[in-house]
Parts: sequence; C-alpha cells; structure tokens
Amino acid sequence: MKKLLMCLLILALLTCGLSACGEDAQNDPAETPAVTETQNPDATGTPETSATRDYFAAREAIAEDTVLLKINGSDVTWGELYFWILNGVQMLESEYGMSVEDFNAVYTGDPTLGSNAEAVLTYSINAISQYRALDTMAEKLGVELSAESLEGMQAQRESDMLSVGAETEEEFAEILAQMFSYPELYDYMNRSYYLVDDCFRHVYGNMGEKCSDADAMAYAEKNEYVRVKHLLFSTLDEERNPLPEEEITAKRAAAEAALEKLRAAEDKESMIDELMPQSEDPGCQTYTEGYVFTRGKMVQEFEDAAYALGEGEVSDIVETSYGYHILLRLPMDVDAPVEYSAGGDALSLRLYAAYELYNQSLDVAVANVEVERLPAMEEVDLQKILNG
Repeated sequence: MKKLLMCLLILALLTCGLSACGEDAQNDPAETPAVTETQNPDATGTPETSATRDYFAAREAIAEDTVLLKINGSDVTWGELYFWILNGVQMLESEYGMSVEDFNAVYTGDPTLGSNAEAVLTYSINAISQYRALDTMAEKLGVELSAESLEGMQAQRESDMLSVGAETEEEFAEILAQMFSYPELYDYMNRSYYLVDDCFRHVYGNMGEKCSDADAMAYAEKNEYVRVKHLLFSTLDEERNPLPEEEITAKRAAAEAALEKLRAAEDKESMIDELMPQSEDPGCQTYTEGYVFTRGKMVQEFEDAAYALGEGEVSDIVETSYGYHILLRLPMDVDAPVEYSAGGDALSLRLYAAYELYNQSLDVAVANVEVERLPAMEEVDLQKILNG
C-alpha cells in the first residue's frame, strides 16, 4: 500500500529538514498559511533507506501511552513521538543516502544539534510543538472549529477510509497502525489542518479583508511591488513566430500613435483603458486593474521600464521578445489581484500581507512553547531502540 492518507502527508504546520530545525522557518506569503507537505515513513511501515530495521518491534520498546513530554502543558505520548521520530529518521537517512548505523554519532548536517539521535529528537519535538502552539493560539483567540470545518474533517476521514479500503473503524485503525499512527493522532492532525485556517479567518477574514491598509501597504513596499497597466502590440503570430517585417513596422507605428494619445491625455488611466482594445496581451482581460508584481516576475525589459517610472508616468515604447509595450505606472492598489488561485480566487497583496503576519504570529507562538521533559524520556535511546 503506497498511498498515504492525506492527513499524514499534508500536515498543518511543519516541514523542515533536520539541519533547519533550529532556524526560523521562512514562509512564502503567497501560499496558504503554513500548510505544507512533509515526508513520512512509507505506508508499509519500512522506510526504503532501512529495509532491515524492524520499526514495529522498535515501537514496542516503550508503551504507546507512556507520557514522555509536556508541551504547553499538553501530554506527548510515546505513540505520538514515535510517529515523528520515524519521520525524522527517514529524513536523516535520505540526507545521508544510507542507513544510520550509529545514532550516537555526531550529526554532520549541523553538529550544533549534537548526535544523530538528538537531531531526530529535536526535529520530532519541534514538529509536535508546532501543533501545540496552534492549539494554544486557538484557545487564546477563542476559536473553535467551524461547522464547515467539522464537515470537512468528517468528509476527509470518510474519503481516507475509502481510499485505503477500510470499511470499519477497526480496519482503519489497523491501517493507521501500519503507518505508525493511530485514530486519535490522525484525528488530531486532521483537526489541526482545518484549525489553522479557522484561526486565520478569525483574525484576517476569508481573503485577508481584515488586514489593515497600513499593513498591506507596508508589505507591498517591503517587497517592492508595483502596479502597471500596459498596451502590447505583438510582433509574433499565433504560433509565436515573428511576423513579416512589414507587419512589424505597422505594429510599431500603431504603438507610436497610441503613445502619443496617452501622453497627451490628462487622465492617463482613462485613456489607457480606452486604448486597451488595441492591446494584444490576453492577460489584460483578466487583470483589469493592471499587473501587480515584484522583481523577477516579468521579462527584464518590462521590469526595468516599470521600476524606472514614477506613479502616473508613461514609458517610452519598450521592445521585448513579445513585441512593443507602453507602460503606465499606477498607484498601488492592495486589493488588485496579483494572481489567481487554481479555483479562480483573486489573490491580493492584502491577502499576502495577512498570510505573512499570520505566519509571524505562528512563529511567535512556536517560539514561546514550553517543553517539559519527563523522567520517562530517559527511556528514549534511539540507538538501542532502532538498532539494538
């Protein structure tokens, strides 16, 4: 069985390599807050890098319900920690390209983490801390799962059961056990997947609409976004081959005529909108408020021209591999679409700013978790448990 359940693969908060465990994660603000993909042991229970290791026997080294840690006052059992340990071991052995024979040896990826065992445990505890930090944040915000999220959780559970051929809860539990998980952990991770979104919506709204103008503008300025409307007079045919020379000459003349009108207009935005039917850039029909972009997103000639303009200024004719462009730099509109999601939702700078601020608040919550190692943690000797 190769298909991992979604909730064991799409995790709500953490994806870090072992060598990054001690560093602050840098989240892409254009992505859904902190919802990322994490490597896990193969669903058969045997990571490919350690085909001879008996992970099932290793799991029995400590009783599953033994409480080893408290994170923000919440119990962490061996069952939960072991799931993340195997995740960490797979990442470690993938990094080394071989099975780890000595977990007590210094971890070469980042010697400051100590031994291989300490690196794996640091990763595992950090992973669980992400979840507990979310729990604490939700409690402080007074956020509980929405009815929509509860329905989504149930639908996901039913879909996962169907996908792995589990007709009963007992069969599902057996399959989870083959993944070194168990129903309570599955449900907890499934819940977190939805809770991270519910907390975001509580603070910033569905699409970031509660993010302030000041925060959105600060994000735009920090990341050097600009907004530009432009006209394109294409010098390519439908197969993207160059047009005949006489047609290219005509396109240049049309661009010069449009530029003359635009420069003469008092209301340049109204004029470029009036001229827009001449533009041969199909994106102008979707991005009616202009393109909102930052450095590295456009062809170089277009980017250089855009950043050379002040607000309200018109460029000269800019030639690129696409043809002749005329650019009008506009004041920033933090609600104009930067791009569209696969589902067709407009993603704005206000939303991106909200993502960044939310991820920063998650980072703070994680930095402030309190981890208490209990005496039973002394039993966790990875060299003995995994290679003994």
